[in-house]
Amino acid sequence: MTINFDKSKFVHYITKVLDLF
Repeated sequence: MTINFDKSKFVHYITKVLDLF
């Protein structure tokens, strides 16, 4: 896992998870 990962990817992941609730 790279330390310098894309922030937008993280936000997209969070939005995807929140969409489940």
